[in-house]
Amino acid sequence: MSSPVIIPMTTEQQYHAAVEAARADGHRLITPSHLVLQNNEIIGAGSLGNAPVLSVWTHTKKVSALQSMKLWRNAKLTLAQAGHKQCIMPCSKNSPYYPHMNKFGFSPIGDFTLFWAPLI
Repeated sequence: MSSPVIIPMTTEQQYHAAVEAARADGHRLITPSHLVLQNNEIIGAGSLGNAPVLSVWTHTKKVSALQSMKLWRNAKLTLAQAGHKQCIMPCSKNSPYYPHMNKFGFSPIGDFTLFWAPLI
């Protein structure tokens, strides 16, 4: 048995095959960019730098709702100008933003904990 390898997705067919393989295994892919292959079979996929993570703090008493909307619009524009088509934004359930995330255009992608690790 060969070792798994990671390769970039280069075709729409690869994308659809990865989405279907994940779905058949009971999982969902979020902005996949790379395949994990073993013996030419898709055994995984992932997003390697495909979607930026937007992590924001704004003061709960010094930033108004209108200011928050303007800041989000500016952040979206900045990300779009950098060539991004989507972003991921962690938001805790105790955040004042949480009840409004759908209004900001976000869709929940699951109930899980995000982990952080330095690369170097």
